[in-house]
Amino acid sequence: MRVFSLNIRDLGTRLKKKAILDRLRQYRGEMVCIQETKLEDISLATNYVNVIGQWVKENWACRFICVYAPCSVEEQKEVWYSIHTTILEGDIPWCICGDFNMVRIVEERRGCFGGRIAMENYVSFMNDVHLIDLPMQGKQYI
Repeated sequence: MRVFSLNIRDLGTRLKKKAILDRLRQYRGEMVCIQETKLEDISLATNYVNVIGQWVKENWACRFICVYAPCSVEEQKEVWYSIHTTILEGDIPWCICGDFNMVRIVEERRGCFGGRIAMENYVSFMNDVHLIDLPMQGKQYI
């Protein structure tokens, strides 16, 4: 299964849309999660999208959660709690991807982040839901 999580930082230009579509065609993603589109007609009140579906090829149910976390420490805590509760709702395989706006360790930091408490909250969330932080492949920005 090929799952792509793209933090595209604005989808406003035709050239950027074409580049993203070309990349998706090239790698043949089966599930695509997109963050930071900056499109005005998309509203995400809960900071994540929860999709439950049937993976037809393998004939099994699955849950995908695409996150675009807020930068506020208090809002992040609410999102982590909500996602944790959502995962506990069902007994099916799940995958979380997206932009968590947080790091596990200080060395991963680029720019500012919420500080030690926010980082501890994030690591606690990861441990609670048994989240595995997969290494990024490529770190290329379109």
